[in-house]
Amino acid sequence: MSPRCVHSLSSFSCLVCRLSVSATHFLCKRTYQGQRRSFHRSGFTLVEMVVALAIGGIMTAMAVPSFSDMREGYRLRAATYEVFAALQRARSDAVKKNSNYQFSLVNQTTFRIHDDTDNDGTVDAGETVVDRHVTDVASGTQVYFWSPPFNFTPDGTIAGGGTGGNWVGIVNSQWQWKWVQISRTGRITVF
Repeated sequence: MSPRCVHSLSSFSCLVCRLSVSATHFLCKRTYQGQRRSFHRSGFTLVEMVVALAIGGIMTAMAVPSFSDMREGYRLRAATYEVFAALQRARSDAVKKNSNYQFSLVNQTTFRIHDDTDNDGTVDAGETVVDRHVTDVASGTQVYFWSPPFNFTPDGTIAGGGTGGNWVGIVNSQWQWKWVQISRTGRITVF
């Protein structure tokens, strides 16, 4: 906008216009040993760039730990829902195929779903066994089980296992826990 105000502008706009032109004129003039030099200032100084990079670095350093915590939380949730989905599938297959499906842990990262057609609790020839590794879904997670192996029966309920229901705990590398509860009636809930 030119230094002269257009008559259609309000008096306040005219004042702002004059002040901005005066400020620009003042900033573009420098004095050096009593001499007045005029130059146009463009770009950023080295100090401004260093300050901006330092502020950006500090903000990035504060954000990185929260991103890693968030990533670990997503891994824990993925492993939990892997166990949950496998239990739901085993329960529905037990009802659909009129057979017993046993859930057990092989080790801290692997659980087993076993189509136990003769209901003897052991793997026999011709019975389907599926081992799932939670580390395939989410590295650094482990599975814990606080009751003996249990079966989903053809009516969808639980046989064996703990008397008050069965709990499967999933933990990540930061010791955050998620729980899957399997009630005696076969209901599966994530906590």
